[in-house]
Amino acid sequence: QIKLLFRACQTLQRIIRKNDQGQNKVFESFVDLLEVKSVPSSVAYLLTETLTDNVDICSKLLEDDVKKMFRLANVEETYEVEGEETYEVEGNTHVKKYYEFYVTLEAAMKVSKSFPDLRKNHQDLLSQIFFDYISEYLREILKHNDGNQRLTNDGYQCLTNNGNQWFANDDYQCLVNNGNQCLTTLIKYKNNDIKLNQLLCVCDMLATCAEGQNTSGVGLCQSIFTLEDLINILANCHVSIERKKPFARLV
Repeated sequence: QIKLLFRACQTLQRIIRKNDQGQNKVFESFVDLLEVKSVPSSVAYLLTETLTDNVDICSKLLEDDVKKMFRLANVEETYEVEGEETYEVEGNTHVKKYYEFYVTLEAAMKVSKSFPDLRKNHQDLLSQIFFDYISEYLREILKHNDGNQRLTNDGYQCLTNNGNQWFANDDYQCLVNNGNQCLTTLIKYKNNDIKLNQLLCVCDMLATCAEGQNTSGVGLCQSIFTLEDLINILANCHVSIERKKPFARLV
């Protein structure tokens, strides 16, 4: 059954490509598809195809739908599902994260520039969701190499790094620089590593939130990275061009 569902998602993805009628049909089952537990990555690809360049569908997305996709993008599972990619960690345990939903969320935001209000609404919503959930879901990739974390257990509390402080904005207090951790991840991990792919997807998502000089998105990016962080990554000869692209977008 899992293989059948996996193939069905792949087939539907091809059928609805540039097919408004097919995309609308899939969207009718949008909420149900988000509940599919057996092949979530395949569902993410299908929903990405459904949302891409379809302004009508993107305008119908609810806040709960967006939050659900964000949570799915950061969920961690430790069992193997047939037909889906798995990644081995210590021992015989397998860990999976469905960061493909970040691409789905990007598709929802990259609507036609002829609809700037809709695009801005999505950018503001995703920026707020990042602020709300970044401590809960992205703590691991936001650790600093010296063992300090950008975010305290209480959330957006003020931290210091060598006596310096970075303030996010009026609503959220300062976070500690994490450029070294990102650089380590970019250099150390192989292409199929979940931590690397999550980091790249998160940074692409952040850049999309800030496109068009969106105030909330720009403030979010500045609260996470300093310009020095980004320049250090872009100037490092050990980081491949492909891995630098999301950080170039952030600059």
